[in-house]
Amino acid sequence: MKKLSVYTALFILLSVVLLALAGCNNNKNASGGQSDEQTAADYVEALGYTIVTSEGETDRYTLEPDRLKSLDDMQLWAVQEQEASTYFGKEITTYQFIVKDHPLEQQYPADEYRISANVMLVDHKVIGGSSAPLSTTENLVVAGGEHSLEGKTLEEIKGLEYAEWLEHWKERYGAGGEAISLTELKSLSEKGASLNWSDFDKYVFEDIGSGVYIRKYQLEGGRQLLVSGKSMEQPPEKISVVDSSGKEMELTPENVDGL
Repeated sequence: MKKLSVYTALFILLSVVLLALAGCNNNKNASGGQSDEQTAADYVEALGYTIVTSEGETDRYTLEPDRLKSLDDMQLWAVQEQEASTYFGKEITTYQFIVKDHPLEQQYPADEYRISANVMLVDHKVIGGSSAPLSTTENLVVAGGEHSLEGKTLEEIKGLEYAEWLEHWKERYGAGGEAISLTELKSLSEKGASLNWSDFDKYVFEDIGSGVYIRKYQLEGGRQLLVSGKSMEQPPEKISVVDSSGKEMELTPENVDGL
């Protein structure tokens, strides 16, 4: 009986050690023992990019329909080849790398920006990702629209203009895309100089800036709201309304009343 107890104890100890080792292997693939992070790194290098630093795992979640109400997720899936619904119920893991030799370097000079490549995996396989310029001074993503891992835009991948794609997204997922009402716009205008970027967080926007932040929001009646500035850490430098004829005016309570 004592001998059996010793064997049992040894078996339990060995099991604990094996489980611990498995946890340290960073989700190694059954196919060859390669970690998900290494799979992601290999994919990045196969695209011709040079990895400067690996930032490791930056996100892990199970994709559910409710998550697609997030503006960040809407913009991410706008530059993927596959529909988001393909991965409902799947666990998605994202790894980030700072890279060189990326197409975005043609738009964003290396002395001012770093390029971030974010790789998404499901079941140990790469399903897509995104890339973005990061300001070297503020370490923030610069406005200019979401890009795929290859540096492509929504228009290049989907073959649709942003407004067309947004209609498709709303029909398929029923999330986001509602225009800002004139009542809401009036409330925003009354904040005056205290208006900040965060006041617009709940609204869907299109990035149209390059090197600066310019966000375009849809307003009731076919109008648009433009919010721009050089830094997300400072209030917007300019907020204006563009009417259906293309006329631009400053966002003030008086101007909103005239719409």
